[in-house]
Amino acid sequence: MTAEVITMEINGKELWDSLSVFEGLRFSPKFRLAIRTSESEIELLQDQYKDAAEMFNRSSKAGEAFADALKGVGRCLSNLATPSSSFGLNVECEEEIQHMIRTIDAFSELIAIFSARLLQPGNVFLQAGMGLCESQQTRKEFYRACDQVDAAINKAASVPRSRASDAEEADSTLLDARATFARVLEGYLLGLRTALGPVRLSTVSKATLTTYEIQKSHCDCMTSLYQTDGCVSTLQNYIALYEEEASHKPKTTTNGQSSSPVSDQNIRYEGHLFKRSKKKRWRTWVRRWFMVSDNRLVYLSSLSESSTTLKWKVLESDLRLCTAKVSASTFSSGDPMMVSSSMNNVTERRFVFQLISMTGKIHYLQAESAEAMEKWVTVLRSGLLNCSTADGESRLPRMLDMVTAPSTIVSRNSLRSLGGVSLLDEPQTAGNRSCADCLTNTDVIWASTNLGVTLCTDCAACHRSVGVHVSKVRSLVLDNWEPELLELMHNLGNNLVSSVYESDLHSSSSSPTIHRPQPGEVNSHLRKTWIEAKWVRRVFVRSFVHPTANNWLLELYRAWLTQTHSRRVSRTPDSPSSHKPVVSKTIRAHHPRPIDRRRVAAVSRGSTARAQVILDALHAHLDSLMLNETQSLKVGEVADCREEVAARLVLVAGARLGCAPFILAGLARGASPNALLRAADWTHTYRLPFPTDGDPLGAQTPPLIFAVNGGRIAACELLLTNGADINAPDRNGRTALHHACSLQRVHVVCLLLRRQANQDIKDKFGRLPIDVALDTANADIVTLLRLQHLNSNSKIADGTSLEGGQDETAIEVFRDFTSRAYYLEWDSEKEDYNEPTAGL
Repeated sequence: MTAEVITMEINGKELWDSLSVFEGLRFSPKFRLAIRTSESEIELLQDQYKDAAEMFNRSSKAGEAFADALKGVGRCLSNLATPSSSFGLNVECEEEIQHMIRTIDAFSELIAIFSARLLQPGNVFLQAGMGLCESQQTRKEFYRACDQVDAAINKAASVPRSRASDAEEADSTLLDARATFARVLEGYLLGLRTALGPVRLSTVSKATLTTYEIQKSHCDCMTSLYQTDGCVSTLQNYIALYEEEASHKPKTTTNGQSSSPVSDQNIRYEGHLFKRSKKKRWRTWVRRWFMVSDNRLVYLSSLSESSTTLKWKVLESDLRLCTAKVSASTFSSGDPMMVSSSMNNVTERRFVFQLISMTGKIHYLQAESAEAMEKWVTVLRSGLLNCSTADGESRLPRMLDMVTAPSTIVSRNSLRSLGGVSLLDEPQTAGNRSCADCLTNTDVIWASTNLGVTLCTDCAACHRSVGVHVSKVRSLVLDNWEPELLELMHNLGNNLVSSVYESDLHSSSSSPTIHRPQPGEVNSHLRKTWIEAKWVRRVFVRSFVHPTANNWLLELYRAWLTQTHSRRVSRTPDSPSSHKPVVSKTIRAHHPRPIDRRRVAAVSRGSTARAQVILDALHAHLDSLMLNETQSLKVGEVADCREEVAARLVLVAGARLGCAPFILAGLARGASPNALLRAADWTHTYRLPFPTDGDPLGAQTPPLIFAVNGGRIAACELLLTNGADINAPDRNGRTALHHACSLQRVHVVCLLLRRQANQDIKDKFGRLPIDVALDTANADIVTLLRLQHLNSNSKIADGTSLEGGQDETAIEVFRDFTSRAYYLEWDSEKEDYNEPTAGL
């Protein structure tokens, strides 16, 4: 497929401005075009000098034809005095020069007697032409320096990463070559600009003035020739000005770096990059000038000898749906969102990165230094290039400065380095440093992920024996922990979970054979009996159809708010201690960080208006369920159904609040995590108040959709871990993925896709989740959906090792989005909660 070609017209003023040291050090396409044009002008100027000298010679030797030759002199002078059409220079003394040339033409018949003196202006042009010939040596030195810089750059770029000494030598050679190039460049540009400007005008002025003086001295009878004194003085002033301007010395530079850059406001970013060819047999690397503008990455393939314009080829037409990654061994900052572990098998060259399009096409590019590579990667993958506002342009430099920020690097690396061990570093209110069953604080290195508690080794063994459908045990030290699983554990903890599963402990533990095992208990049967009673049969979970249930639920909700806020206050990512790896002994001896109790009390006492409405409705429904009686059911059925209805109310309220303890309490009392159509009849059966706040029983809307609308990762993860149907639709046929895309919750979309949510399900209006995402114009969500669609057969949610670079890239992208959600706390208290309505 032929690449798209873009033609840009370059005017003379831009070419003349491009003849600067800054553009020369960058060796930009504009500079190369300006150099080529100026050299053509020099060649033309040499011809004009030669022509003028020949005319003066003919005037001196050809007596009979001298009058005609003098008109040719006037013509040559007029051509030299006319501004160049290539650069559009403005000549201030053009009017005076033209006036004198016209005077010369008027008296051409009298010049025959002055042939001997007319050799003087011819000599002026001959000297100027000789000066231009001497500049050819400077031109050769300039192109020799260019070749040396190109050779040094290619040598430095081809040094393997494993040969540090060769790389250091190549970099030193490159610096020397660039310094030499900068020195030669200054002299060459000075010669070009002065030859095309002041020297040419000075030469023309001198020749014109000399010719005029010869004419004046021999035309005493022509008094009218003496009325041009004003033009003479003006030309003399211009000659002095031009000679002074031509004698100025350039400002010195250091190592080829210019101190006054010229920026183009229409271009976002530009510079040289090596591009790997697409040929399978010969993977060559060519150096091209790349430019990022209007969300496109274009490059200049070549500049022919006859080119007068710059023709760009489009590499990627829309950078908003592309991402950039680099090799893990060449990227100094270690940011996982910008690193590809599969690139080491592609090339050994340094500073290589890849640009990945939304279709999976990969372009391999190479920068000239590590700093340039990091800036290019940041610019190519930054969402700031998607913005068309002035604010987006002002934020782009700040984005480039944040590439190597230490706090960003440490925060993204700490999640994988600490893993589940970070659960033991929670505030004291979580109670995670002790076992949830025997309360020992020794050897607490296990956790139950679906129950949200930490365990000692002995109790973890008993948990494994009851089955994974009851308790899913994972090591805090040895196993990998996904960010959403850590967030779920942070939202629960031993104290909150025990307040649910041991809420009715004293009234239910009447049997002497069922009691809590003591630390160091050697009777495994006693320990297993306790664990089966607590977690399998759930005999210690209190009933919600009780007069004190409302107060207990309110205290549970406040305790959860206090714990989550205490964790945020205690997390200090800028503190030195947070940058060190944590070991088990250090964690056991950990002392809680100081917490602002006034802020915690404020959060505990007051909640948002939405949360208060949900809590009030839950209390009203539980009170109505406890007080009202029904005639349509038997006594035993009424009791069982009431417990089921109450548990369902608590679970749905927890999903809408994002409160993981409420969801866990509802599950502990047997509530289903999916939608129940028969729950619609419970409102009439038990005479519940009319639901003015949505669907409190989740009859038509699954609890998972309520959790998605709330935006909390922990609530969604808890429901999914306990069997919630990820593809269950609401009454409009919209799944949880539809709602997450509509609300632009990137972290929730990422979680659902990692859990293999089906994005091919259409709602009753025939719309797919990708259609909803395109309407919202959220590039992150569109990228995730399309990336998951390309890897629909991959088990991304399990994080398994897959074959092929594209699958590995997909895994990294999903993990990076989840890690970003974990550290940016995207699921904190929000005021943008939206209930599912019929219009959605």
